[in-house]
Amino acid sequence: MSITVVIPTYNRAELCLEAVNTALDQTCPPSEVIVVDDGSTDSTPDLFKDAKPPVRYLRQENAERAAARNRGIREAGGDLIAFLDSDDRWDPHHLELSQAALAAHPNAALAFGRAAYTAPDGRVLWEAPSPPIEAGQCDDAVPSLTAKGIGFPLSTVVARREVLTENPFNEDRLLSRSEDWELWIRISARHPVVATGEVTAFLRMHEGNTSQDAAAVGEAMKRALSYVLDDPVAGPKVAEHKDSIGDAMEVEIARLELKAGDRAAARRRLKTLARPTPESRRLEFTLWVPVPIAGLARRLRRILAARKSMEPK
Repeated sequence: MSITVVIPTYNRAELCLEAVNTALDQTCPPSEVIVVDDGSTDSTPDLFKDAKPPVRYLRQENAERAAARNRGIREAGGDLIAFLDSDDRWDPHHLELSQAALAAHPNAALAFGRAAYTAPDGRVLWEAPSPPIEAGQCDDAVPSLTAKGIGFPLSTVVARREVLTENPFNEDRLLSRSEDWELWIRISARHPVVATGEVTAFLRMHEGNTSQDAAAVGEAMKRALSYVLDDPVAGPKVAEHKDSIGDAMEVEIARLELKAGDRAAARRRLKTLARPTPESRRLEFTLWVPVPIAGLARRLRRILAARKSMEPK
């Protein structure tokens, strides 16, 4: 099976070059790497204008990541399409593991793995959240995707091209940062998926989160939920989890508000939950203990989780 890597980018010239190199350095090399420049105003065009196969450079007016990914899907020639964000990188075995998982599970629409956050210098910090799905085929991933409102880590996903052609990303710009969760729900309501169970993608942490970011992400999450509830196939499967999904989303927004330094807003949001969850209780504890102690506790938990995730299986 041939693999096309799709990398959307916007004003991340040097990081995008690093992402392209990590795609080319795979033990199972892709047949092509498509960089979709979503209207960059930095040096990205100059950096990629002379790109040679297997790298292809496409440029378009700014239309957000969902539209850039859809452009890459339409242009792709591979049987499989792997997504990589322009500020992320892969383990060298990522495509090999994903292709093997899909070959072993021909009914699965996509393969996904686990991911870890890294510092700007590449140091692994802690494992990123992912749905509670064990390695192997999952015939109905919708309950796991709705349990905490967390989708498959996007830079770990390798999907069959025909599935993505039938189910493209929703290009509503107000969905930004939740468009992938909305798509994974739609696909998982229609097809089995397969988990590799391995950490194969590394997501770069960024500074500068603000309360406005938290509000925008919150609105995007709620909008995504509205879309999947309206979907004729996914809607009935998601409706029974609607309340728990809503609470999980409120907890995630409160977490972003805390990260932005707005502890009062996070406290107010948690008080609105009809049914507190273990996650909301942990977050509420964090909100009431002194900041240095809470920060130390979070860091220790994350370090331990990261070490556990990297242990040989």
